[in-house]
Amino acid sequence: MYRMFGDGLGGAPPQVTAGAGRARYECPVCSKVLSTSHGLRRHINDRHTVHLTSYRCYVCHKEYRTPNSLQNHMYVYHKREGKS
Repeated sequence: MYRMFGDGLGGAPPQVTAGAGRARYECPVCSKVLSTSHGLRRHINDRHTVHLTSYRCYVCHKEYRTPNSLQNHMYVYHKREGKS
């Protein structure tokens, strides 16, 4: 469970700019530029969202603030666990 600051976008839609033939997505909260809309959504969720719960690794029991952080941890440290 998590709670957004306002609407999660700082009250403004993300800015999309084109440069060198590629779209660039600018965070309306901190002005960070990302290359995909998915990256922008993940950035806003990871950096500008208050998470009310933590996410625990079922292998080593380490806790993470975001589901994306747990997913990255699982891939880096436990990608062999759970596979047959």
